[in-house]
Amino acid sequence: MRYKSISFYLFILVLFLLTLFYVEGRGKQLERDRSGIETESAKNQDLAKPVDSGNDNKEKTPSNGTHKHSKGFGNFHTTLIQIIIIITLAGIFGYLFRIIGQPSVIGEIFGGILLGPSFLGWISPDLFQVIFPPESFSTLELLSQLGLCLFMFIIGMEMDLSLVRRSALSAIIISHSSILVPFMLGLVSAIWIFPNHSSSEISFLSFSLFMGIAMSITAFPVLARILQERGLTKTHLGSLALTAAAINDVTAWSFLTVIVAIVNSTNYEKSFLTFLYSAIFIFLMLYVVRPLLKRASRVYVSRENLTKSATSVIFLLILMSSLFTETIGIHALFGAFLAGTIMPAESNLRKLFIEKIEDFSMVVLLPLFFAFTGLRTNIELLSGDMTYIFILLLGFAITGKIGGSAIAGLITGENLKNSLSIGILMNTRGLIELIVLNIGYDLGILSDEIFTVLVAVALITTVMTGPLLNGIQYFFPEKDRRASVLHKMKNILISFADPIMSVKLLKVIYGISASTNRSLELTALHITPYFSMDKKETAAFRQKNFEYIEDESRRLGMELHTLHRVTDQVTGEIIRQTIQLGTDLLLVGAARSFFSNKLLGGKVKKILEYSACSTGILIDSGFTEANDILVLSTVEDAQRLILFMESMNPEWKPKKNSLALVSGDPIKSKFSVIPESSLTYDFLGNYDLVICSDETWRQFEVQLTKSHTSSFLILNLK
Repeated sequence: MRYKSISFYLFILVLFLLTLFYVEGRGKQLERDRSGIETESAKNQDLAKPVDSGNDNKEKTPSNGTHKHSKGFGNFHTTLIQIIIIITLAGIFGYLFRIIGQPSVIGEIFGGILLGPSFLGWISPDLFQVIFPPESFSTLELLSQLGLCLFMFIIGMEMDLSLVRRSALSAIIISHSSILVPFMLGLVSAIWIFPNHSSSEISFLSFSLFMGIAMSITAFPVLARILQERGLTKTHLGSLALTAAAINDVTAWSFLTVIVAIVNSTNYEKSFLTFLYSAIFIFLMLYVVRPLLKRASRVYVSRENLTKSATSVIFLLILMSSLFTETIGIHALFGAFLAGTIMPAESNLRKLFIEKIEDFSMVVLLPLFFAFTGLRTNIELLSGDMTYIFILLLGFAITGKIGGSAIAGLITGENLKNSLSIGILMNTRGLIELIVLNIGYDLGILSDEIFTVLVAVALITTVMTGPLLNGIQYFFPEKDRRASVLHKMKNILISFADPIMSVKLLKVIYGISASTNRSLELTALHITPYFSMDKKETAAFRQKNFEYIEDESRRLGMELHTLHRVTDQVTGEIIRQTIQLGTDLLLVGAARSFFSNKLLGGKVKKILEYSACSTGILIDSGFTEANDILVLSTVEDAQRLILFMESMNPEWKPKKNSLALVSGDPIKSKFSVIPESSLTYDFLGNYDLVICSDETWRQFEVQLTKSHTSSFLILNLK
């Protein structure tokens, strides 16, 4: 299999090089043909030109279709109105798209397009001119570029380069196949598109290489979010897809850096200097700046907080890196991305800084980029021959990504379902593709028409990811994996806000686990919102919150690790920690929704929806010790609950009165079977803790909530 995989990789690489040589030769002929046509056209224009127009200083419009404005930043009042409208619309459409199962980023992009000439400019041109006058574009572009630099810095920080270093051969082959195959198709498409839809100032080499990279990008952040929401992060498929996407990102961005340097270099000498400066910059960042950051992180992160001085230094690093790469001609985004990748991974410096800038950049600045992209996108341009070009590029994009990845997956030994799933995930382009397209637009490589076509391709390929994965699941139904996962309940995370609740959660684990199973890996997580703590008292605050659970763990003889985080994104942080720690079981206390009395509402509801691991919710009614435990279940959930209890305590057996079925045939069943009417205060009050599944709880919630003396552990098993 290894020999077959390497042979396939070499075959793809040779085919890619042959395609590159052929397309380059064909491109030179196209450039000569276009040059001849333009020369003949210029002669005809000279013959028809008036003798003297009387004005040689008329303003000229750039031929490459990019926006050039000379009126400055525009009115501050107008800018504030624009930001308010953009953030509001992005939030609304982001929420609506989440409801229908799409990433919120797609809704935000869609909202930005609605603000552009495709919708607002079409239904009300006057209103469009009032809200988005041409002179205000400069301000939006500046703010959106700043937001992108911060976003790329975050992407760089979240990029796990260790995945690339230790990745398996199959992940490398799948990743590079998902780049090379669509890259080849992008090169071939340039042969048809270049003659009529490119600027005369752009060479065929630059145009064709950029079309290739535009076909090859995968949106790593969107892919990771999809895997997280579907609970696939810790599966073989999820690990392979994440690794392949990480390699894809590093390789594609390296390609893009080279392509941008080629486009910006007018001669070989300038190209050489650009690559030389880039190599020096990368060397300094990796071997000078990175060690200094590691040393500094040991000082600042020891307090689990960042001082203002440290924050200022990191911001200066982002801005100076962006400035340097912009100056040498390879775009500011690459500098910000590299600055993120060199942040120390073995400390909490990355997490602490992300908490400071992520909300502002994602909620305020990034939607401005979507709106600015929407202002550049005009769907009306998708007419005439552009319709055929759109169909061609969409077909190439889907075929190249899914086909290249799926074939590589089959060659490396994956089954058909996993191979197709990886191809569908790698076909996700999302926000990263829009960033690449805007770079090409700013450089004058992409005309208005091609830019619009590629934006539409990026949106469609991202939107189709969810439905296609659902289709794969339908045609290749997965066997119930819960039985194979439940035996691994070793790594347990206790997340709490109230220190008293942390002790009760620990006692629940102690009560349901065997005395011979005290080797559990227990971690206690406390999250503090920004507004509720004084940063100068971080250490004291942390000690106060963990004092009770640490004392109880020592009393019970259970080893415990503690983790303290400061963020307003409580739900997201809990889910991130379950993934980073490889958690098998998450335990939290119940919380009512703000809009209802449901005990599984609020943050708990989101945790149940998005957590990739099994989750237990404790509904406390004066819980102290778990001496008498009842496992309450329907017939459908009984087997899963039995497996869970046995995974926590191999000696536990579903004897009478330890497992009760709320339905079923009492003659055929070997368990205790009770009617629904028996779920009363008197019956449930005999037990310290009642364990049931979330499905059972929702089915009998009215009856169960009437018991005020019994505490419940509600399980969502995955």
